[in-house]
Amino acid sequence: MEEKLNHKFLYVSVILLFLNFLYRLLDQSKMLLYFPLDYNNDGSSYMAQLFFMKVCGFHETCYYWYNGFVNFLHSPPGWYFFTLPLFNLLKSVNVATYFSMILIFVISFIIIYFLYDKIQLSKTERVALFIFFFGNAIAIGNFIKLIRVHELFAWMNFIIFFFLIYYYKSKQIDWKYWLVIPAYAFILLSYQSVGVLSSLLFLSLFLVKQNKEKFYVAISAFFSLLITAFWWVPFILRLHEGGIPDMPQAQWVWTFNNLHFFTNIFIFIIPLILFSLFYFYIKTSRNKRYDFLFILPILLLAISFFLRIHPFIPVFGNIFPDPYLIFFIFFIIFLFLKINWNISFIKIFIPYFLIFLILISLGFNIFRTPFFVEPTDPLNRDLEIAFENLNDNFIIISELGTKVHAKAIYSYVPTKYNASTALGWYPEVKPHEYVLTLSKFSEYLKNNNCDSFIKLLTDYNVTNIIGNNQDCELLRNCSLNFLVQSNSICLYTIG
Repeated sequence: MEEKLNHKFLYVSVILLFLNFLYRLLDQSKMLLYFPLDYNNDGSSYMAQLFFMKVCGFHETCYYWYNGFVNFLHSPPGWYFFTLPLFNLLKSVNVATYFSMILIFVISFIIIYFLYDKIQLSKTERVALFIFFFGNAIAIGNFIKLIRVHELFAWMNFIIFFFLIYYYKSKQIDWKYWLVIPAYAFILLSYQSVGVLSSLLFLSLFLVKQNKEKFYVAISAFFSLLITAFWWVPFILRLHEGGIPDMPQAQWVWTFNNLHFFTNIFIFIIPLILFSLFYFYIKTSRNKRYDFLFILPILLLAISFFLRIHPFIPVFGNIFPDPYLIFFIFFIIFLFLKINWNISFIKIFIPYFLIFLILISLGFNIFRTPFFVEPTDPLNRDLEIAFENLNDNFIIISELGTKVHAKAIYSYVPTKYNASTALGWYPEVKPHEYVLTLSKFSEYLKNNNCDSFIKLLTDYNVTNIIGNNQDCELLRNCSLNFLVQSNSICLYTIG
C-alpha cells in the first residue's frame, strides 16, 4: 500500500514557516515608507531600473548611471514590464516594488494550489510546497530581505513551467502542452540564470518521450527561444560591451571565507539531501527507468554542483550559487512530497528530521538574516541635505559606514532627485575596465594626488563630490569649490 507523510507533521512545519514568512513580510513593509539604503539589499538596483524603464525606455540609452548605458541590454526586462503598471499607478518605486513582491507570492500560491492537484498533491501538500519553497531561510533572505524581485518573478513562472513539463511526462502531448512556450519565455525574460537552469527540464521531458513527441519538445524549446530573441540576441551579441564576461560568479563556490561560510555549508548539504530523496523516489517508483531518466539531468547538475566543477561548464559557469540552491530546494521539496514512504523505519524518522530542518531554517532567519534597516540615522539626514544641493553628475568618494550602502544611494538619488552619477549599482552594464578605473578616485585623493584626481573627475564628467568628514579636508586641499557641509558629510564641486 502506498503511503505519504503524516500530515500532522506537515501542519506543524507549515504553520511555523508561515508565521516567520508573514513576520518577515510585515517587517519588509517598512519599504513602503523608506527606500532601502542598507548593505543587505539588491532591490535598490531593481527599483532604480524600474524607474529607468519608465523614463528611459527599453533598449534606449539611459544617462543616470555610468555616464550612459543601453537600458536592459545586459539585464532581462520581464519583472520590469510586469511591475511598470504598478509604478505608473502608485508613483513610487519602493511602494510598487513591495506590492509587486506580494502579488508574485499570491499568484504563485494560486498556481500551486489550483494546478498541482493535477499531479497528485493533496491540499495540505500544495500549501506545504508553497511555504517550504518561498518560506525557507534561503528564499526569505533572497526574495524578501535582498528584494531580488526579478528572480522571484522568474521562479513564479518556473512553477508554471515545471507543472506543464511534469504533467506531460506521463501524458500524451496535446494543445495545452504548448503553454510551455510562454511559460519558459517569461522565465528567460525575467532572470537568465533561472532560465538556464530551467532549460534542463526540456531535456528531462525529451528523454522520457518517444518518436514524434521528442520532436514536439524540441520545437517548444526552439519557439521559446525564438519569441524571446528580441532580448537575448542583442544580449549575446553585445555581451562584450558589459562586465558579465569578467564576472564568472559560479567560481564563488571555490571561495572559502567568512562571507561564503554558510553558502559553502549549503553547497555540501543540499545536494546530499537531494541525492537521498532521489534514491527513495526511485526505490518506491512504479516505473524506475522512466522516473530515473526524467530526474537524470537535474541529478547530473547536482553532482557537478556538489563536486564544484560546474564553473567549467559553459553558461552554467556564470551563475552564482543561490539560484542553484533554490533550484535544488524545489526538487527536494517536490520529491519529498511525492515519495511513497512505505519504508517503515524511514517513515518514522523523516517527520522528526523535517521539524529539525524547519527549526534550523527559522534559526538562520532569526540570527543571520538582517531585518529592514530604517534610514533614520543622522548620517541619512546629512546625506539628504547634500542630495538637495546636487546640481549635476555626482559620486560618493568616501566609505559611509555599515548602515548606508553607496550603491543604494546611486539608485535612490536618480529616483528621488533626478540626478545622475558616473557610477551606479549594476556594474554588468559597463566594461570591467570602466568600473576599475573609477575605483582610483579614492586612491588619488588619499595620496593627495590632486591633479590626477581632478583629471579623472573631468574625464568622467563628475562635477559633484560627496565625502565624509575625514575626506572633506582632502577635497578642500584639491582646490575644489565648497557647496554644503553638515555634521558628517560635505559636498564639493569641481567648478
